Amino acid sequence: MGDSKRLIVREGKVMKALWRLKSGAVSDVLQEYCDPKPQYTTIATHLSTLERKGIVKKRKIGNVNVYSPILDKNQYIIAQLNYMATDYYTNAHLEMALLLIHNLLSEKEIEQLSQQINKPKGL
Repeated sequence: MGDSKRLIVREGKVMKALWRLKSGAVSDVLQEYCDPKPQYTTIATHLSTLERKGIVKKRKIGNVNVYSPILDKNQYIIAQLNYMATDYYTNAHLEMALLLIHNLLSEKEIEQLSQQINKPKGL
């Protein structure tokens, strides 16, 4: 996933709302925000940008544009992690995984992760 599909912070907030909703109009996305809510036109602009980036699709229902994500949240996160790993690390995925494990996980979480890794696949 290239730079054009990376989200700025405000676009990420819009996507979090849209992922929760599964699909929605600008007004639906706006309702997902806590106060103080952004302007309607701000959300509309972000959704148009996200459509242009190929992250959401738009369909017209009557006079209303309804947006829905093209990628689910996990697919998007995996694509972003892959982009970061290959852009910043030589042994990409292993180095990134070790960085995350050693800097963000507690000993207990590392033990739990180890147990999950050692489980046979498909269980």
